[in-house]
Amino acid sequence: MNSRMIAHKSVWRWASQPPEVATDANQGNVSADQLETLSPATQLGETPLLCGIVTRGLKCSRQQPRSANLTRAKGLESDRWAFQKPNLWRQISLVNLSVAYGVAQGKPATTSGDNLLVDADISETALPVGARFALGTAQFEVTPEKYLPCRKYRARFGNDAFRRALAEPRFRGLFAQVIGEGTIKVGDSLIRIN
Repeated sequence: MNSRMIAHKSVWRWASQPPEVATDANQGNVSADQLETLSPATQLGETPLLCGIVTRGLKCSRQQPRSANLTRAKGLESDRWAFQKPNLWRQISLVNLSVAYGVAQGKPATTSGDNLLVDADISETALPVGARFALGTAQFEVTPEKYLPCRKYRARFGNDAFRRALAEPRFRGLFAQVIGEGTIKVGDSLIRIN
């Protein structure tokens, strides 16, 4: 377990509080100035790390397992993706840890609805389309699908965050496809394999 996290039931708890985020007092949204300091290329620790796993149920419920199985056919076990219209290019979503905390404004980082929360550089330079990486015993490939924000993202995080994610899709995160079945767990290193 990385020293930055406490090994509690909640994978989102840090040993120290997440960085303070300035918010618009009228709307409770992250300020445009604060958004400028957030980057999908930020990596806080020495090693790229899986910090959280989120499975999304059919009725907007969310679970935060400490480990999960992944298959090529269904993606993340128990996630709603497999029960909807499966699009392999949108099978797994990853979001950068510092961006997730920055836009969440003190809400749980799971608010964004992403499957994997990583302390890793997920910029197009570090993980371009077609890049392959491993977490635990599972292997993934970054897909060409741009991760654009939806109306829920705007409602949860405000217009400034929405506009930034629209202008810079990797700010929102990235999509990956499972290419090698396996098991992942919180604390696994993210390792580029090509």
